Amino acid sequence: AEKTFDMAISGSYPNYIFINSLCGYLVDKSIATSYKRYLDGERTYTPGGGAGNIKALADKINVSFYQHVLSSGYEQKTGPTGIVMMDYVSNTPNTNVDEFDGSYYLPGVIIANNFKGNLPTNPNGGGGSGSGSDEGDEEEG
Repeated sequence: AEKTFDMAISGSYPNYIFINSLCGYLVDKSIATSYKRYLDGERTYTPGGGAGNIKALADKINVSFYQHVLSSGYEQKTGPTGIVMMDYVSNTPNTNVDEFDGSYYLPGVIIANNFKGNLPTNPNGGGGSGSGSDEGDEEEG
């Protein structure tokens, strides 16, 4: 995720859209299906990894990724950060986290970055590529 983020903000890939996924699950001893297979009453096998502790993973990966973003120098760049998918976000900071809480701060940092660059717009108001051409647009009437 860190390497993909670095590539996204580098400005070296203008024709790419980068997608980072801070999603997944964490093996948890209290969640048996996170680490072992089981057979339900219908004789259906479910592989290990069918569940896990999503919040615990987010508490680890969001902080780590947020710290990387802060140290990346993104403030001096106008390149897009790409799409960053997160399993867990929060509207209040977690005071139990030793570092800044990525689940709270990271979404705002990513969104604020969207307003730094020059995004293409269509002067005709219809969305699109920003070329100013209405070729292919439907006319009223």
